[in-house]
Amino acid sequence: MRRGTTIMLYKTRRIDATYQNIWAFGNAEERNAWLASKDSVMFTNCKYWKYGEPIKVEIPFTNAFDYDYVKIINKGDDVTAPKIYYCFITNRAYISDNLSIMY
Repeated sequence: MRRGTTIMLYKTRRIDATYQNIWAFGNAEERNAWLASKDSVMFTNCKYWKYGEPIKVEIPFTNAFDYDYVKIINKGDDVTAPKIYYCFITNRAYISDNLSIMY
């Protein structure tokens, strides 16, 4: 499996649990500035992420509920043009004491 994906988890604390009233941004600069103001944790050298798949991160399950938004950077074969995805975290699953899956 290819490695090189970066995962950023964010604590926005602003997501409506029903996803009926979510926020959006006018442009990338606005989104990036807002995310930079939030608490986050970064995981580097992760397995390549496929669209629609959950992410597996080294974080205790009890702490997994602190995070509600994720930025995934897939470097892939062309490291000069990575694919970047922004997603809401809608569910979590326990794997072990220090490993969780997020959907």
